Amino acid sequence: MFDTYRNKLSQSLLNKLFIMAAIAVLISLIVSLWFSKYLTEPLKILEDRVGKIAKQDCYEPLNLDRQDEVGSLAKSIEDMRIQLVQRDKEQQNMLQQVSHELKTPIMVIRSYAQAVYDGIYPKGNLKGSIQVIDEEAERLENKVKDLLYLSKLQYIRKKKIAVEEFNIYKLILEIVDKFKVNNSHIQWEIKGKDIFINGDREQWRVVFENILDNATRYAKSTIKLEMKIEENLKLKIYNDGEKINKEEMNNLFKPFNKGNNGKYGLGLSIVKEIVEIHKGEIFVNNKEEGVEFCINISN
Repeated sequence: MFDTYRNKLSQSLLNKLFIMAAIAVLISLIVSLWFSKYLTEPLKILEDRVGKIAKQDCYEPLNLDRQDEVGSLAKSIEDMRIQLVQRDKEQQNMLQQVSHELKTPIMVIRSYAQAVYDGIYPKGNLKGSIQVIDEEAERLENKVKDLLYLSKLQYIRKKKIAVEEFNIYKLILEIVDKFKVNNSHIQWEIKGKDIFINGDREQWRVVFENILDNATRYAKSTIKLEMKIEENLKLKIYNDGEKINKEEMNNLFKPFNKGNNGKYGLGLSIVKEIVEIHKGEIFVNNKEEGVEFCINISN
């Protein structure tokens, strides 16, 4: 009788253990399925979105609100998507401006060439009409050169530049002397001393030529240049021209930005690219009577 009771108790315990094990396995399976779905569904969404971004389909936002590693990854992908959208819009805008800028001289050249071919001289004589064609061809050539130079700078951003030690103060004086020839109405004030930096001398020449060309176009009577070393080398180039409005200030260094004189250009975009390639920064401030460009160079 005791053996029978023990056998029944053992069988009951085995049955309960079996049921508990089955329940545990079922619970584990449910949790595993839920956890797998919790992880795989957002990963599939991320995979799908990354695939679209790879195909340049960047305009659909990624809304994945999670406070874990997957959420962190999703945020990084969304930040990248936003940057790509912004870059795409900038490129589209630049292409429109490039098209406009190149189209104008081409139209002038074609119309004048056709007129000359038909025996008509828009400028009154053959020489004057040919001169317009030549001027527009030169204008077109300069714009293409600027575009190619800007593209080259953007390409070498991640590459090492040609570095040499040179006297940046002496370089500025050389450039100023050239600008003085055709700007005798401007009073120049230069403060500085011999300072040597490491960088691409010819690229820095382009920087100062573009900034001073901009300054001489807007200055009323005065241009001031100041160099000093604090934690970094600081360069300030001031002109007493009109102040820059807020909207213009935000777009000043963008390609084909339209200036106060209604002209588009690449000069300041090229300047910004070169300064940043040399690990520097450039910004502009409105002063009480004029505008000041500031360049900080870390070396």
